[in-house]
Amino acid sequence: MRRAIVRLGTTVAAMALLGATLGGTPAQASAQGGTCTGWSHGNYDDGWDTIGRAGNMKKGPYSSCGNVKYLSEDTTVYFHCKVINGYGKVWVYVRVAGTTTEGWVSYDNLYHWSTDLIETC
Repeated sequence: MRRAIVRLGTTVAAMALLGATLGGTPAQASAQGGTCTGWSHGNYDDGWDTIGRAGNMKKGPYSSCGNVKYLSEDTTVYFHCKVINGYGKVWVYVRVAGTTTEGWVSYDNLYHWSTDLIETC
């Protein structure tokens, strides 16, 4: 599977510009208002990555949301899609390799490798 470096700043800026232009993800994020539930997601991406900084997989795309599972460094995850939350942070809905465990991880906790850009939810 092809892997390409993605810079977080470029990704956030591009998504913010696209969202502002098309009324997309940033508007959805502010409408969500920090809630941990109700975020739509689907398996729209075939990319994968490994966890670069250990942390908790979450029930929603905010650090305050409940934990699903602790993910140690080098855990392989498969991308489903990404969102920008109300604070402008990118969160990725993933599945842990070899399991059925799914949830949200902060893009900051990935090694920042993906197949071009991760698909938007």
